Amino acid sequence: MAAMAARTCPPYAIGPGFAAARVMPALPHFHMAMMLLNREARETLHFALGGCSPIAEDEAVLLEIVGKVRIISSSRTLATLGMIMQEDAVAPLAAALAGVAECFTQAGLGLGLASRPRRAGKRSTNE
Repeated sequence: MAAMAARTCPPYAIGPGFAAARVMPALPHFHMAMMLLNREARETLHFALGGCSPIAEDEAVLLEIVGKVRIISSSRTLATLGMIMQEDAVAPLAAALAGVAECFTQAGLGLGLASRPRRAGKRSTNE
């Protein structure tokens, strides 16, 4: 958000952090998600400044979605995102967040439940 306020290209500003964490493939997905959240959210979302603890409530909701995007049913993900996003932005945001989760998982940096492989023959209660 600070990069946008300073009229700096956000991927350029956060790219070094993604490179250091070895998740550069996630950067376009993350950028798309943030752009959609900035332009298409039903109301203003609030984020804590980098390095701040605790995180803001809106951040927690998004992290929860990213952490579970691969294990909860598509309809539940879309319904949840529909509560915070304009209707036409829901599917693109879901795709961007799934891309972030997949890239982090492939780099061994899974976010919560997204990093856990599903057991064959077991269904999640969230489906």
